[in-house]
Amino acid sequence: MLLTILLSGFGVARLSNICNSAPAPQGNVVVNVDCFTQDRLLIALNLLYSTDDQQSWTSLNMNLLGTPGYESTYTAQFQVPAGGNVYYYLRAESPAGGSTLSPFNTNNSWPPPQNLLALANNDPVGDANAPEGNWLDLTGCWVGYSSDRFYAMLTNNYNSWPLYSFPQPWYIYSVGFVNPEASSDTYVFALAYANIPAVFTTGLYLINRYTGDFSRIADIDAQTNGNRLYLRALINDFVNHPKFGPWPNNCGYLAVAANTQSVYPIGGNYLRDTTIPAYFYAGLTPVFTIGANYAPVLSAANVNPRSGPPGTKFLFSVRYQDDDNNLPTEKVLIIDSRNYTLVPNGHYYQGGVIFREWLTGFDEGWHRFYFQFSDGMAVVTTPLDSFYVGSTGLNDAVIAGAEQQVIMPTLFNNVLPLTNLEEVVIYNSAGHLIRKLSGVSCWDGCDEHGNYMPAGVYYLFPKNRRAVMVVKIKHK
Repeated sequence: MLLTILLSGFGVARLSNICNSAPAPQGNVVVNVDCFTQDRLLIALNLLYSTDDQQSWTSLNMNLLGTPGYESTYTAQFQVPAGGNVYYYLRAESPAGGSTLSPFNTNNSWPPPQNLLALANNDPVGDANAPEGNWLDLTGCWVGYSSDRFYAMLTNNYNSWPLYSFPQPWYIYSVGFVNPEASSDTYVFALAYANIPAVFTTGLYLINRYTGDFSRIADIDAQTNGNRLYLRALINDFVNHPKFGPWPNNCGYLAVAANTQSVYPIGGNYLRDTTIPAYFYAGLTPVFTIGANYAPVLSAANVNPRSGPPGTKFLFSVRYQDDDNNLPTEKVLIIDSRNYTLVPNGHYYQGGVIFREWLTGFDEGWHRFYFQFSDGMAVVTTPLDSFYVGSTGLNDAVIAGAEQQVIMPTLFNNVLPLTNLEEVVIYNSAGHLIRKLSGVSCWDGCDEHGNYMPAGVYYLFPKNRRAVMVVKIKHK
């Protein structure tokens, strides 16, 4: 029964691409997450952050961005102090259940204090099914983890956790874990608190959802304090079992739910209460050090095509990569001093993300552009580049062929004769502006700063003439 509930998490929010901006001292840090729910119902999505080594947490609502490229991205921001480490985690709640990261129990504190646990789900008071007492009425389930243990805490509508009532029944309180990437959906791994002599005692159990068969895998720690029941088990006792599945897994979470049962040796077993499922992103608690940062890198800046008649749609693109996986707080394309918004093709910035945008409606003539990004601390730009709009634009096929030419690493050994034109603009095969000439009859092979250019393919654009001169300078 427990496993059936765990696997019915339709509509539970799924979290991915959790990232933040670079943490400038006393600056604002932006946190983003992609959140998906199958039924698109989301009650709340919260960011919880700590600036005092996880002793206390401040909760903020996250809001949907909803812009192109961020249709399912939620965001929040907060100011950080002048130094130190900042921890944070996220929790989403939908009618189907919760999804949560949790604090990191660095020192395996036992029993874990409330500040080292995250709420999986609350449970309504009074919803237990014909319970023998309020101790079987669950009111909440919390989860946590350390480097080597999974933690859980249950609360009930009573002041203790009885294990037996004379002459019967016995009681079982359990928290089940399911790895959605296990090879079979048959089994649940349950932390159970019970004392049915010679039958079912406190421990980690493997339970078959179809047959009800169970086997005890390992010992666990259990402790009660009033209406709180604490449980923990070694992670290796889960992952070393062949039926648990890979961990860490690709989706990043384990499905978790809790229940209470009454066991009558004469009369059968009865499920009294259960929580709705939660997705527990065990093993992930983002943390950053204020002021620490690697600058992002921009590459593959491009416009396609490089030229075209009025009305041409130009595709501008650039690759943003950040070793810290910091999101860009600024991400703009600047054309002739005007800013344009760019759309990303993903949100995993450590692996590199392409930002792009289609634009049209430019006036005839040459236009200069570059990309500018910031991760919240470092600002990076691409070199100034250009594209041409007009009926005398570059032939794309010629450009593509020319770009395949090898540019020889030698200097010009002579000058290039030109007709006495009013103005000539010279570009290299990559489309970068090299030189503007006016009223001269030759080009000495230098750029605007007097630097000799290497041998290769260059494009000469005479003003007021339809023809485009394509010249390959020979070397010695």
